Amino acid sequence: MNSGFLTVMDRQPCARVYRIPGYLALRDRDFLMDDEIRAIRLELPNLHILPFYSIENLLYHPENIGSLEIADFDAGDWISAIREWKSANPLREVKHERGRIQELRTIPSLAKAKAAEADPKEIYDAYASDDFERFYPVFPQQRMPLDFLSRFGLARDRLARAPWFRRQVRAATMPPSGIEPEFSV
Repeated sequence: MNSGFLTVMDRQPCARVYRIPGYLALRDRDFLMDDEIRAIRLELPNLHILPFYSIENLLYHPENIGSLEIADFDAGDWISAIREWKSANPLREVKHERGRIQELRTIPSLAKAKAAEADPKEIYDAYASDDFERFYPVFPQQRMPLDFLSRFGLARDRLARAPWFRRQVRAATMPPSGIEPEFSV
């Protein structure tokens, strides 16, 4: 299927998905909880959500960098650097940031449940975990300095062309099982 993507930089793709048939929206996960993502997918099948906090999580994911086969890059060392930064930088203002997520206020089931005001314990618990697979989806990668990676000269466009990154974006834009997009191109 060929699909059109509209670049939206104002962090409010939800309204655009309603208004532009034939387009898909891809948004960061931010601090959405798993049940909220499921509710959004049911209500807005054209709105796709990255599996991680932000696009930077995909770009700088150890598997993405590793897929480029860069000499001297050690994924384990990079994961250790991420864990170290995470430990020194606890999450703050999650509830405030969640209050800015438009879908929590505009998706009827989420607005009715007052999801924007819900206790983000699931997010804090994931972030507190030492298990990379558990904390990385809610880890705000773009806030972390990239000093560790500077010696590799990684440009964002090179990272975005990596096979692992492309597979992840493709997977994120597939319709959820049992839900068909409301358009065909």
